[in-house]
Amino acid sequence: MDHTTYCPPHDTEQDQRCELERKVLSVLKKHGPLVSAGLHFLFDPNHTADIQPVFQSLKEQRYIDVTEDMMVTITASGLKRLEASEN
Repeated sequence: MDHTTYCPPHDTEQDQRCELERKVLSVLKKHGPLVSAGLHFLFDPNHTADIQPVFQSLKEQRYIDVTEDMMVTITASGLKRLEASEN
């Protein structure tokens, strides 16, 4: 699958981050809102904190929303971004 519409070419670390962003958005689209701790465990079961910048980036870009009770949802912008990556 070509992700050039989602992640322009970068170095390997950037490519991995973009792929993780896509996976997070995909999980949220498929399963609906999830508890933040559950998402962290799903994507970082060894607690390395490598996923934290991905979540922060998605939040800053307004592709996800985190409520006061730590529920994470995909936003309309996040859905559009994910759909663009699937085409």
